[in-house]
Amino acid sequence: MEVKNGKHNHPALSNPSQHPCHRKLIDKEKSLIKSLTRSYVPPKNILLNLLQQNPDIAVVSQDIQNKRKRLQKERLSGKGPVEALLDMMEDSRYYGYCIKKDPGLNHMIKLFFAHFKGIKLAQAFPEVLLINCTY
Repeated sequence: MEVKNGKHNHPALSNPSQHPCHRKLIDKEKSLIKSLTRSYVPPKNILLNLLQQNPDIAVVSQDIQNKRKRLQKERLSGKGPVEALLDMMEDSRYYGYCIKKDPGLNHMIKLFFAHFKGIKLAQAFPEVLLINCTY
């Protein structure tokens, strides 16, 4: 190998958080991100919490977002969100559901699900029906 120009093409980084190798999370920080994520704490508050515990930490918000994405992927066990939802409902045995798929694309186009107690109530009192169609 022949070096043609031994000079570096930019000055050294002034902030260690600008370089990913300095932003490695230790196990304690990973577990804190995991527990705060499970408690629905927003990423910016997780970052503030990490900085309060260790002001010298070189983590940025994107590192927290990446960790949260890895946790989500781990929680879904490699399945898509809808597939994981259907598996959860199947395993819980508390929900009944009905799916309509597009036959050509094999994509789900409609999903209706309800708690079995709600289904029994609707069968017992068909005159009154309240549906929450929030999306």
